[in-house]
Amino acid sequence: MAVGTPLTRIALGATSVADDLGYVALADLARALGGITEDYRVIGGHMVTVLAARWQLGRDLYRETGDVDLGIPPIVARDHNLVSRLKDLNYMQVAGNRFARGLRDIPAGTKEGNGSRSPEALIDVLVPAYTSRPRENVKVGEDLFATEVPGLQQALARPPVTIDLEMRRLNGEVLQCELPFADEVSALVLKGLATRVRNRRKAPTTAFASGQGLSAEAADGRLTRIRALTARVLGPA
Repeated sequence: MAVGTPLTRIALGATSVADDLGYVALADLARALGGITEDYRVIGGHMVTVLAARWQLGRDLYRETGDVDLGIPPIVARDHNLVSRLKDLNYMQVAGNRFARGLRDIPAGTKEGNGSRSPEALIDVLVPAYTSRPRENVKVGEDLFATEVPGLQQALARPPVTIDLEMRRLNGEVLQCELPFADEVSALVLKGLATRVRNRRKAPTTAFASGQGLSAEAADGRLTRIRALTARVLGPA
């Protein structure tokens, strides 16, 4: 059950290669853009995990994801030379909006850590959708094409939830950084719009289950907790 005061400092421990890669990408993002925390938001799976941890809702709400979704306005990405900043940290642009950095310090014997291909920390660049029809492969700069996300414009207009993160990797290394996440209201809007786009004709629980890869029973349990968080943040309906 959530406590009355939300946390501003969170400690996380990797339990999978995906967690490990995600933690590295989060720390790298903070290094790349740490000075402009008001101008971007971390969204997607890591947003869900951090907000669940912030309200102590339980680990079953955490999302296991190896990529970081960076929500940023096009003008900020251009003016702050986002592509160059990521490449300076040894990220390679492997798609229009995806950047990857290979890692060789995943412990031997770890599942997914012994493949022929080096595991990669991934950062995906996403921009706000300014119309009702979000697009893919939108040109942001000479060397950057991004995907538009409904609700991101509103999330960027709201104050971020800034969290001090301590993340323990599988190899024992501890990473520390401070990052701005979309707040609780923005998270509900972002996830709701994303689910609606993917599942226009499905019932809410069915849509949520499909989007999260859950059984109907597990999805119903998560929705109950999310509604409880909504009530705590926004007040009762």
